[in-house]
Amino acid sequence: MSLGRILFRTGDIAGSARECEGALGVLEKLDSPILLYQAQFLRGQILELSGKTDEAYQCYQEARSVAESLRSSLQRDELTIGFMRSRLEVYSRLVQLCLNRDSSAGSLAEALSYVEAAKSRTLQDLTLAAAQPNRPVAKEHETDRRARFERRI
Repeated sequence: MSLGRILFRTGDIAGSARECEGALGVLEKLDSPILLYQAQFLRGQILELSGKTDEAYQCYQEARSVAESLRSSLQRDELTIGFMRSRLEVYSRLVQLCLNRDSSAGSLAEALSYVEAAKSRTLQDLTLAAAQPNRPVAKEHETDRRARFERRI
């Protein structure tokens, strides 16, 4: 998956598409929703850049669906925060595709629904995170302590 993103960022769209399709093939056999989200999102970006906006829209919808099913299953704060930040990108792409499609009331309403969903989910995640009690930390290694400190900076 990482190679596919690297190739995408360097402009090798064909190579990125090959890597993404290979990753999706492997992910069919695994239970890894975060990777599935990332692969579907990358595939959507590739298709969107290739001008296949209807197919990109479907990939983004799949990524959104996976993200929504994942929200409640993530337990560690670090994973939740990192994943939830990246999850908002899919809403942004869906809004943009709706606005680019046409200016009908249906497209505008759909775009607004994605904006509202993203805001609602973010607020809900923040509320739930604040309500969770601090977990007691087991004996922590110095490397873990430093890594946590560096993330705060």
